[in-house]
Amino acid sequence: MLGVLPVRCPGRARRAGVDPAQIQDKTNRGNAVGWVIREDQLTVSDPDVLSTLFCVGNGQSTTRGTLSEQRWDAYRGVYLSGLYTRAPWGLVYFMGAPDWLAAWVEADHRIELVGSRRELDLASGVLRRTARSADGAVEIEEERFASWADEDLVAQRYTVTVHRAEQPLRIVLGLDGEVRNHRAKYYQPGQFPLSDETGLKLSRIQRLEAEDGRLSVVLRARASESRAEAHAIVRQVSGPELSKRALAADGRAMMVFEVPPGNSPRTFTFEKLCAVTTETGGFPATTYDAALTKHIAEMQRFWDLADVRIEGEDAAQLAVRFAIWSTRIAAPLDGGRSSIGAKNLTGDWYRGAVFWDMEMFQLPLLAAVAPQRARNHVQYRANRLPAARVLAAQDGYDGARYPWQSYASGTEEPPQLGGFLYQQQHVNLAVAWGIWHYHAMTGDSQFLRQGGMDVLADVCRFFCSRAVPGEDGKYHIRGVCGPDENHPNVTDNAYTNRMVIWLLRITAALMAELDIANPDKARWDDVAANLCVPMLRENVFAVCQGYADLPEPDDALEAQGLGADKRSKQADTLMLFQALGHELPRQMLEACFAEYAPLCHQTSSLSLSTHALLAIRLGLLRDALRFFGMTVGVDLADKMGNTRDGIHAAAQGGIWMAAVWGFGGLTVGDRVNISPMLPPAWKSLSYKFLLRGQTIAVDVSRAQFAVRNDGSRPVELDLAGRATSIAPGQTVTVPHEAPWRPARLGAVIFDLDGVLVSTDMFHYLAWKELADELGIPFDQQINHRLRGVSREGSLRLIYGDRPLPPEDTFKAQCDRKNARYLELVNTMTPADVLPGALKLLKELRAAGIKIGIASASRNCRVVLERTGLMDCVDGVCDGNNITAGKPDPQVFYVAAQRLRVLPWNCVGVEDAAAGIESIHRAGMAALGIGPQARGADVSVPDISHVTVRLLEEVFAGHESLLDPYMERSLAHIKREVQAGYAATMAFGVKK
Repeated sequence: MLGVLPVRCPGRARRAGVDPAQIQDKTNRGNAVGWVIREDQLTVSDPDVLSTLFCVGNGQSTTRGTLSEQRWDAYRGVYLSGLYTRAPWGLVYFMGAPDWLAAWVEADHRIELVGSRRELDLASGVLRRTARSADGAVEIEEERFASWADEDLVAQRYTVTVHRAEQPLRIVLGLDGEVRNHRAKYYQPGQFPLSDETGLKLSRIQRLEAEDGRLSVVLRARASESRAEAHAIVRQVSGPELSKRALAADGRAMMVFEVPPGNSPRTFTFEKLCAVTTETGGFPATTYDAALTKHIAEMQRFWDLADVRIEGEDAAQLAVRFAIWSTRIAAPLDGGRSSIGAKNLTGDWYRGAVFWDMEMFQLPLLAAVAPQRARNHVQYRANRLPAARVLAAQDGYDGARYPWQSYASGTEEPPQLGGFLYQQQHVNLAVAWGIWHYHAMTGDSQFLRQGGMDVLADVCRFFCSRAVPGEDGKYHIRGVCGPDENHPNVTDNAYTNRMVIWLLRITAALMAELDIANPDKARWDDVAANLCVPMLRENVFAVCQGYADLPEPDDALEAQGLGADKRSKQADTLMLFQALGHELPRQMLEACFAEYAPLCHQTSSLSLSTHALLAIRLGLLRDALRFFGMTVGVDLADKMGNTRDGIHAAAQGGIWMAAVWGFGGLTVGDRVNISPMLPPAWKSLSYKFLLRGQTIAVDVSRAQFAVRNDGSRPVELDLAGRATSIAPGQTVTVPHEAPWRPARLGAVIFDLDGVLVSTDMFHYLAWKELADELGIPFDQQINHRLRGVSREGSLRLIYGDRPLPPEDTFKAQCDRKNARYLELVNTMTPADVLPGALKLLKELRAAGIKIGIASASRNCRVVLERTGLMDCVDGVCDGNNITAGKPDPQVFYVAAQRLRVLPWNCVGVEDAAAGIESIHRAGMAALGIGPQARGADVSVPDISHVTVRLLEEVFAGHESLLDPYMERSLAHIKREVQAGYAATMAFGVKK
């Protein structure tokens, strides 16, 4: 179902550190399918990606899943929530804590281990690893976890089996204080005084001690008062007792155990219990087994409420549990001192910043199953209200403005980026929405009275001071950027303004409910009634004022800069329906999804889940499954190409939202509604959530769903739209089948030349004349190789291995060929349309299937006009609208966007192998015309053999599983990295 599965789901796997049966019996989880992530069953192999996926954490700390013997050759990281430092050049970064994983075996040199295999048991939170030396003489088994019972505590068990040793060996376990930040996108080696190929050195060792099994490392930031400490107990717990010594050297505090030579197998087990903290700490007073038992008990309590059980698709089951795990291990409980960054606590990308992603994608999960940790986040925002008020005042406005990137202080970081950050005022709305949603789920009015309402009111005041009257009698908000980020400095972003209207009304209602005086109510009512929300047409919001005048999708224009056409980086207007789906009419969702989903590049990881959720709610099965599958693959399949730098936190929260809010049918508004949409491949779906302190259990099957109140008070819910009261202990069963809509062919996109018309002879004659002038052999066979290739690319192929002329000469030759070609094309008439083509186009139009043209030729429109076909098509993308010719997917991808059809709902028709590849890479099924269309899903001799029915059969039976957004995502990440490097150049250079 998921399309491209990110994992090959295992059978029963051994659980790490404990008896599998014990965990299964206590948690009632069944076998390990859907619980264990194993290295050899993932489809990714990049070691840094694997280090991200195999993190262990507990909300206070997270440790990347690097190999314990690695140092600067790996992307290591131990992150403590809220531990930041400002570098000497001004930027704020995560400050790494001491690395507690260090463990290795050595003789006269370190023994290299091979065949490393990791598996992470999500039920117990234990990472287990095995490896061996190349000669098989030494094997290691390692377990590690971050305790959920004592969040300062991390633990490691290290077992070494020595099968033979011709010389003495040393087993070393320790703490490493030589910590580095990975450069991610924020600097290049040598850019700053403290950076080199090993990373960024933001801390120094203040204390390094090793004495009789007790190790300590204290780090101090180089440019701030931030600090981190690690204190470890290291002991041997089994095997022949070894002599040992303590050693503090090379930035590491170590215990070294001496293994004498011998040819008989011997096994030694060690344990390391470590307290990692930002405060002055002591040594752990426990054992590995005792700590593990307490830790597992806490995990069981969590999973008993938080688990989402899916029967029928193991990959989806594992992905959803991984999403829950990833979110929980980054969620602190520290009184709002810190919160969850965009990469959780798993990497250095974004330098640990907290974004609006937290409210819109991660808070819903926490509010449902870990409300104390959700409370921590809203408290984090409330604690930073004074700083937000300062930002608003600096801008000349009332109330409060929360920063786009938030660290410890709540100020704008980095302030040098100025305007773009200031325009991200939708962050204010996310902060307010998060507080509202938290209260809707928990009923925590105490928080509202103790700070939450102050935030809501000040955000309202800010936007009311931003709203200015216009000549049309409406209020307008100018100079903003919506969630999209591609269209900065606009007036009346629809998402922003519609959310402002909602916020003004809901805040006023909450103040009345809590009997809080509201001297601003008249102003709020006025702005809410008269704030402009631009419309594109009936039921379709316009992204902003002037949006309708922007050009249609055009890669050539887009290459010139942001906002050049109508397309978005990520969901913007559609985010309204994720946030306010409970109060916006379905017909608006339907119309806005049809308009904006095809226009989104999905180059941001957070956007896919939004589209999945909305497609589910609309019953668009094919779209829902594709978007959900791609969301699942963001990290587990490294879809964005940068999981190495940390988990995409919003995507993981979005997976839960798609599963529970989408397939599980949970909608939170003035009331909570449950109306499931079970996918056909799933036999059942079960989940729980807390609603105002009462545990609600939902079990969905194909023909019905049941809702049980496991709480102590009655609850009021809407079940499939019907108001229902459920008493404590009562189960209400509702007959219900998911109203999925069958997939429908949305568009057929044709190559032009050789498919609908034939100008092949014109191209041949024009190229032949030029080639003859240049003295280069040219025949029909060479001409066939030029099909679908751009003009410049064609001339390069003609030159072959010969030296190319100077650029101006080369361009003149291309122009000369084109001029001759146009002379020939201008002789064309409707009689030149190939037999059967016009009939097919008329039948497609009668069937309501859109028709597009995707041609690499810049003269495509001339041919369409001369042959009378322009009136027969709904959209055209030609060589003027792209920057790369076939087999690059651009031309078909852009054509689909111009038609407002998602790629997988299209069929492409081509007569050349390069075009077929282009179609597939654009995520479409391909129908081939003629013998040169190698690789097509289905082929026919010519266009006269194509019928609407055949195209529908190709669509139904040959869905392309290639991700149409992957190439753009990777290119976007590459540009973003370079932009990150460029942006930080202003902050310092190596002295």
